[in-house]
Amino acid sequence: MKKFGSLMFFLFLLSAGYVNAQPLYTVWSGSVSCPVKITETYDDPSGNTKFKTHTESFTGELRVFMGEEVPVQNEAGHFLELLDEEDNLVYGVNQIATIRTKVKKSKTDRVLLIGIGDFSPEPDQEGIAYVDAIGTLKKNTSGETTSISLKGQIAGGGGGDFPFIFSCNFRTILTKAD
Repeated sequence: MKKFGSLMFFLFLLSAGYVNAQPLYTVWSGSVSCPVKITETYDDPSGNTKFKTHTESFTGELRVFMGEEVPVQNEAGHFLELLDEEDNLVYGVNQIATIRTKVKKSKTDRVLLIGIGDFSPEPDQEGIAYVDAIGTLKKNTSGETTSISLKGQIAGGGGGDFPFIFSCNFRTILTKAD
């Protein structure tokens, strides 16, 4: 009976730890508003396929899931996500490479980030996209990051019935989300 009681206590502690477990990352987010250059094809009256380019505006939110020092994957497998104004996932980065400076006496550090992932601007459109960004991590007197200024490019494309290529240069300041 004593062994059973110890086992039950251990299982209780294990389940209490699981229920109260904190995520292994912190969400950093910032608003993004940028012109998106979109190139598509069309058939002219002579039957030739040609390019046409137009620009649309995008407004949304960029989220980065940070571990101790570098981005980590969230539950969906994304290191970084781009959401539209209605909070719909437009782009999720599932492969990433980053390098970072760490200067003890400096009030800033630098980070370079490149990633690829899945792009779906509409439910019936899918494609791939990449992000190429450079950031500055602003630190407080304790050396903790307080904000991340990030600028770069998101580009990609999709196939299907309406193939397209797009690119967007962005700039944002990420802060810890509540």
